[in-house]
Order: sequence, then structure tokens, then C-alpha cells
Amino acid sequence: MEFKKLEHKRNYREGKYYVWQVIWAAAFVLFGLVLMSLMPKFSQDAVKSSEEYGASAGLGVLVMCGVRSRR
Repeated sequence: MEFKKLEHKRNYREGKYYVWQVIWAAAFVLFGLVLMSLMPKFSQDAVKSSEEYGASAGLGVLVMCGVRSRR
């Protein structure tokens, strides 16, 4: 019995790859717009909390330490 592992390689030279990248990017933008319209209060709070640099930086450092320690 012989086993051959097939590797899936993306062909970056084909236009089909880039068409799908544009489709996925548009889907993510559309999803974000739908969420913002469904939850306007949440999106306003998110924008307000992004102005607080200290809390965001502290949370980022904690998450970074947690991610690195699990490695």
C-alpha cells in the first residue's frame, strides 16, 4: 500500500483567485454594514471605547501575553 499526501496549492497567477478575494472582502464589508445597522448603539459604543487608548493597550498586552504563553 502506498500513501501519497496531496497538497493543495493556490495558483496566484490565475484571475479566479483574485476574483474570489474581492468577493470575500465585499462580503465582510457588507456583513459589517448590516451589523452596524442592526445594532447602532453597539457600534456607537465601540467607536467611543476606541478613543480610550490606555484600556485598549492594556487589553492588547494581556491578550498578547496569553497567546504567547499557550504557544
